[in-house]
Amino acid sequence: AGMHCNLVYNHSSYSLKSTYLFYIIAFAMVLYSTFLTRSGVLGDTSVHAFVGADMTMQLLLFLLVFLVPAMALFFMRSKSMPTIKKEESSYSREFWMFIGSLVLFLSGIIIIAKTSTPVVNKILGTNIAPPVDAAFSHNQIQIFIAIIIGVLTAVTQYLKYKDTPKAFFIRKIWMPTLIALALSLVISFFGDIDYTKKGLGFLAAIHAAIFAAIYAAVANAGYIWLGLRGKLKAAGASVAHIGFALFLLGVIISSAKKELLSINTTGIALFAKTEQQDPAENITLIKGIRTDMGKYHVTYIRDTVNNFDRKKYFELKFENKSSKEIFYLYPDVLKNNKGQEGFSPNPDKRHYWNADIFAYVTSWLDASRNDTSTFTPANIKAGDTVFYSNGLIVLNKVLINPADSKHEIFPGETAMLLDMTVVSKEGIHYSILPGIALKENTLRIIPDTVIAQNLVVRFNKVRDDKHGLLEIGIKENRMLNDLMTLKVYRFPFIFLVWIGIIVMVIGFVMSIVQRVRMKARLVKLQT
Repeated sequence: AGMHCNLVYNHSSYSLKSTYLFYIIAFAMVLYSTFLTRSGVLGDTSVHAFVGADMTMQLLLFLLVFLVPAMALFFMRSKSMPTIKKEESSYSREFWMFIGSLVLFLSGIIIIAKTSTPVVNKILGTNIAPPVDAAFSHNQIQIFIAIIIGVLTAVTQYLKYKDTPKAFFIRKIWMPTLIALALSLVISFFGDIDYTKKGLGFLAAIHAAIFAAIYAAVANAGYIWLGLRGKLKAAGASVAHIGFALFLLGVIISSAKKELLSINTTGIALFAKTEQQDPAENITLIKGIRTDMGKYHVTYIRDTVNNFDRKKYFELKFENKSSKEIFYLYPDVLKNNKGQEGFSPNPDKRHYWNADIFAYVTSWLDASRNDTSTFTPANIKAGDTVFYSNGLIVLNKVLINPADSKHEIFPGETAMLLDMTVVSKEGIHYSILPGIALKENTLRIIPDTVIAQNLVVRFNKVRDDKHGLLEIGIKENRMLNDLMTLKVYRFPFIFLVWIGIIVMVIGFVMSIVQRVRMKARLVKLQT
């Protein structure tokens, strides 16, 4: 907002006060965000309060040291700042650039106000509840900001400073408008954007925002030829606007078309349904068990805790059913500080050129904390049967270094596995393969589990080699293994976001280079 007002002042002498005000506020808000996330003032509502409350005063003073003198100087010097009393033409570029800057300013104010609700509650003693759907509480307003900014980004380039003849403006803008309208209608009708979760009104706003983003991209691309006659050196602003439009389009389409992958196929839920989370949309994974998740098989491999940064890391193996691709994701959770309950998830993602797979942990259960049961020894030979509380276990045969095994046998190990069948009272048969693996003087025990029977069986040792007598251990536990619930989304067309950012930066650099060259030529002419 400040930069655009600065351009307005450079070309028309309007908006100097707005320029300084926006610059001051922008820097102050950077410091304010530091205050929010580091002071501890959000300790009850956010895990980002990494520093204790003893830093609150220092950070607040840091903010005020920059904000108060700057605002004092602004008001002291405001009367001496040049202003123009004449009303701007509504067909001038500076008028609509100023309107766009105000829209950006109001957008920022809304975001700041919503983010600062806990601060207001703490200072004023109020009890303003946070929104049930935090993302939608922002989106239902920012989608209209996106529409306005997109349209202004498209049309403002075709306006001249001071004033623009209406016939000239219409002659230049009609073709980009028709092209953008046609492209957006193709996307709306054939792009399968059917986001009715928040109602038809919000869906209509999404389609309007798609048009606005495409309009901004097409109009600015057209302006390079229609307004600048193909002079790319002078097209930095248009290139930056095209990048912004692509970024906006990528955000809208990828969010509107995001696909939920984590449909719960296990029937196990670790939490009750709430307005924020639905167990049916969060797949429950059992550690070490390959689980079907629609287009993928997912395995919860392991987890580890880093007490230094209060994080618990999860390793997840994804297998694409159709392409056979295998990749790993490592989401983590951050434990709340100051003795609070709960955690904050930190997602991980898999990048593709056309989409992102985005996964984060919603809940987990550590079985080791609740496991007080022990292994009960039992002697068995091939063909023998032993019993557990809900059925029996049969040893079929002993396998030495089998060529095909569900367990991973490492190079140099000699494996001895027990081919066993578990038969429940209901007559259901389960195959298990407990065993041991020996490498030099290192023995590795390989237990096997029957999750449905809450049963773990392991091979303890050879009791009598001559008679083939073996000892196994049997353990029954109500909760057999670590559990976690995972939410996974697929965001299509996310590449538009990254391309948009890159193009926007390129345009910004082009504008800087152009300004430097213009100033150098001006200095040369003056000397």
